Amino acid sequence: MYTLFQKLTAQSSGHLCLFTDIDDTYLMKYQPEKNLQYKVGQKKADTVIYSQKDLYAPTESLRAYAEKENIPIVGVSGRDLDQVIELQKAFTSQFPEFFSLLMFDALIGAVGTEIWLKKDDGAYELDEEYRHILRDTYGFKREKIYPLCTQFIEQMKNEHSSAHVRFQQRDMEITSTEEHKKQEFKISMEFEAQLPQAKIIQQAGKKFFNEQGYPNVKIVLSYQTTIDESLERYNLDILPCGKKEAVEYLSKKYPMNPIIAGDSGNDLDMLLIPEGLSIVVGNAKKELLEELSHYSSKKVYSHFIQLQLDTSHTKLFYFAPPEEIGPAAVLQGMKLYRNTKLKK
Repeated sequence: MYTLFQKLTAQSSGHLCLFTDIDDTYLMKYQPEKNLQYKVGQKKADTVIYSQKDLYAPTESLRAYAEKENIPIVGVSGRDLDQVIELQKAFTSQFPEFFSLLMFDALIGAVGTEIWLKKDDGAYELDEEYRHILRDTYGFKREKIYPLCTQFIEQMKNEHSSAHVRFQQRDMEITSTEEHKKQEFKISMEFEAQLPQAKIIQQAGKKFFNEQGYPNVKIVLSYQTTIDESLERYNLDILPCGKKEAVEYLSKKYPMNPIIAGDSGNDLDMLLIPEGLSIVVGNAKKELLEELSHYSSKKVYSHFIQLQLDTSHTKLFYFAPPEEIGPAAVLQGMKLYRNTKLKK
């Protein structure tokens, strides 16, 4: 049996489930000094692991609270399962007591294009039903989409040469599939720009794939890192769907009340799911905050903000203050929401 289902049924009421982005939401990425930024890290898991155990105490506190209340934790990430396991191994080698810190009840990986469910024995099992939906219903076939991505990159070289739009390493044709196994439903690019230009490139991607006969392909923009004071590196993911569709799929398969937490642009679609609560951590990236600012809002229940998504749907948000970052913000938002639900 899957631990996700076990924990949901063990709750006395509420059927709460936490869906949390991993990097900078569930687990803070404590970056080194800028002169070391490109020399320190791991091949697959780019989170810098420091020797001070107390840096990860907020994640421990969040996990302990969820365990106590039988709230399952679903990790939602741009990383795939192999990369999350690499990250877990890196933590375990330094902090053996952190072995379970990155063991999720389920993992939505590769920006929503794969779902893994954890079994009683700790092993993850791929949700094959979801995989078939992506290939057969969405019609996303890598062998057809990849050549179009190559054409789009060539177009961007002419229109936005300064951004240096390119495939990420694992999606380069010459990359060894042993070291960087390609993801079936995710093709990733990266480039350097300021946010206004980054959004223009994203819109160009939407226009390009629409003209090529793929109007439903998702073009997801997210912040990667800061190069200097005037330049940032962004990810551009080409997908059949996003984190939203994966969260909705699991929410229907196992009826639940979702709490959704994130910090960046590729979390936007899942944060806008009308059900449950969405938590925006205090260290959220500007591309996410800018998108959310377009919705009309009002304060409710003293701690929460209600966004008007459209004429018939609203969504409850907890916007953490800037000093409340990552897992500390998730824990606070979850406690406030649970207490509000119990009082109602």
